[in-house]
Amino acid sequence: MKPFKRPLFVFGAGISVVIILLIAAHFFQPFEDRGSWEITIASGTKGGTYYPLGQQFARILEKLPEIQKATSLETAASIENMQLLCDSKADIALIFSPAITVVAQADRQKLSVLARLYTDVIQIVVQNDKDIHRFEDLNGKKVYVGRNKSGTKVIAEVMLNAMEISPAERITEGGYQKAAQGLIDGSIDAAFFASGKPTNAVQAALESGNCSLLDLQDCLSTFTSKVKELAVEEIPINFYANQRNPVKTLGADALLMCRNDLTDGQVDVILNALFDNTGDLLMAHTRAHDIRFEYAFNGLPETIDLHPAAKKFKEKEQRELLIATGAYGGKYYELGKKIQTLLCQCGIHARAIHTDGSLENMALLTQRPTLAIVQYDAALASYWGTPELSYGKDFTTENLIIPEVRNIRRIATLHKEIVHIMIRRDRLSNIQERPATIQALQNVRVCLGPSKSGSRVLAESILAHHGIVPKSSSFLSVPDMVERIHAGEISAGFFVSAVPSGALKMLLNSEQTVLLSVQPQKITKLIGSVLKESRIEPGTYGCQKEGEPAVETLETRAILVAKEDLPFDVQAITAAIFKGAAFLGMETKD
Repeated sequence: MKPFKRPLFVFGAGISVVIILLIAAHFFQPFEDRGSWEITIASGTKGGTYYPLGQQFARILEKLPEIQKATSLETAASIENMQLLCDSKADIALIFSPAITVVAQADRQKLSVLARLYTDVIQIVVQNDKDIHRFEDLNGKKVYVGRNKSGTKVIAEVMLNAMEISPAERITEGGYQKAAQGLIDGSIDAAFFASGKPTNAVQAALESGNCSLLDLQDCLSTFTSKVKELAVEEIPINFYANQRNPVKTLGADALLMCRNDLTDGQVDVILNALFDNTGDLLMAHTRAHDIRFEYAFNGLPETIDLHPAAKKFKEKEQRELLIATGAYGGKYYELGKKIQTLLCQCGIHARAIHTDGSLENMALLTQRPTLAIVQYDAALASYWGTPELSYGKDFTTENLIIPEVRNIRRIATLHKEIVHIMIRRDRLSNIQERPATIQALQNVRVCLGPSKSGSRVLAESILAHHGIVPKSSSFLSVPDMVERIHAGEISAGFFVSAVPSGALKMLLNSEQTVLLSVQPQKITKLIGSVLKESRIEPGTYGCQKEGEPAVETLETRAILVAKEDLPFDVQAITAAIFKGAAFLGMETKD
């Protein structure tokens, strides 16, 4: 039997009317305590990550019928936030996990965790002319350690005390923005920032050219032995402006916490809003990309409990249908949201989530009930357990894990997808051939797409077949890639997308970007039933100048797949999708 043969839609015995009614009651019964209420979020300081995320989450919550008013407070961050929760002046708050131990046990018992969000990274920025090259060099210097009642101050003091460092002055006045200004004008020598990266204040300081990030390689083990919530992190080369080397540092979880007296209904509203709107949160900060259900309830601090309603939410969510999509702003994400709408209209509850892309989506098929939008080439490689069928016998994947997923069925072919290879125009030499080709990527910094994406595996195979070795290869979320190419921190990138690509709109409509052609004679082994030759026609994007020829590239297909044993009515799902084919902009022929 050929892989992905279209199903006959016989999926076992029909579900009885009683079970249908029970499921409907489970999903649609109103919470008795879901009346309109006002909600207050304790966030953080301007220039950090908590503040914009708190503001955006308040805007999201205020649109819900259950919420009368949502307010986000600017605060010193973690310690003040927990105090506001304990005093019933806030309902939910963003907390840096190492700060929890500072709060008295009696107060800690009033609080619960709702979800793990992402990793806050400790970033120590130093003045270039103050001779600070190691952590010990902070001795005798003027150091911003964070505002009083902040998680930054907690961790800064722990680290300074662990190494027996005595700064000449511990500065606590002002928030991150003021600390960045102090670094720029030289009024302070160094500053601690514990925040999701990129941190606006850190970015401002490094853009000035007067500051650098301090590498903690020599003392990492000292700090991790003192604070078990800490883990080693790396800030990759060129992540920030003027950052010429990778930087070893530390990180810990950013948590969403609440008062214990929040009701089950209120917690359910908050968590549904969180996981349904991570795309909107990305508009506030790129770290929202890391807010994922599969990570949100694992590895939490032992010092505080998960709210009982969050446990119920986790258990319920694991049984429900997931739609694994792709990057926020991309075609997969848009389609996933539309499929969620179509299924909801016929009584099937599902949640569309953003992911890295095809490889992550294939892995999710083995973990919970999932509909996965994937590249056809990646799905075949996963089905056969080898990349050879899709990418040629000469292609190896030493550092890339392609999940093996058997017993999968294709539900629908969605649309054609094109490989986009882009480079900053100022990285092309004057003697570069026209049209510009992929050879321009030799010895430059290239993003191959998100780590677990189909873009990545296609990028690696195309480079291998052309014999091209970039100066460095990185794996970034699409928003991070776009931002860093735009800023000049990396030179080029790959992304597989429908045309035109919404996720790449900012880059590809800018004159600073050039689309690169593949060299057909180098990729003959890639061309076949899975991948085909294709073109991006002149005028498709704003970056294509008048008179420039079409861009030669490759195409694949986006398909919707599921496991054959999916515990949902596949016939009803398929019928809903094909009924909404026009709404989805779907191809109805293979």
